[in-house]
Amino acid sequence: MLESVRALGLEGVIAKRIDAPYVSSRSDTWLKLKCKQQQELVVCGFVDRAGAVGEVGALLLGYHDHGKLEYAGNVGTGWDAAAAADLHQRAVAVGLARPLRWRASTGAAAPQRPR
Repeated sequence: MLESVRALGLEGVIAKRIDAPYVSSRSDTWLKLKCKQQQELVVCGFVDRAGAVGEVGALLLGYHDHGKLEYAGNVGTGWDAAAAADLHQRAVAVGLARPLRWRASTGAAAPQRPR
């Protein structure tokens, strides 16, 4: 089925767990199966949440391309203040001791360590 969806150029399909009753709202029984190309990303850094030092506002992502780490973008939604604080602690624990800030470069955003 996913091959047919991919051949039609569609994003994916929505499925429901077979052992769960139908509900017309969001729930963990609905699954989104995507057919888009995938890329493995690494967390390169983070930026603080606006007005909340000690909380991650966004994770900065990169990918490896022929031995070089390239900036891929950021992700910064889907977590609450407690999760943002937990992410901050974990980031610092693995060596991202300070948040990164943005540097505009050739029209694209890229991370740069503060001086």
